[in-house]
Amino acid sequence: ADYLVVGRPITAAADPAKAAAAILEEMRA
Repeated sequence: ADYLVVGRPITAAADPAKAAAAILEEMRA
């Protein structure tokens, strides 16, 4: 897939930037 929409886990997080980075890291693994 060229696009992946990940909304709620990031917007609901206390630290959205950290949540986004964690999700990106998980996808790279």
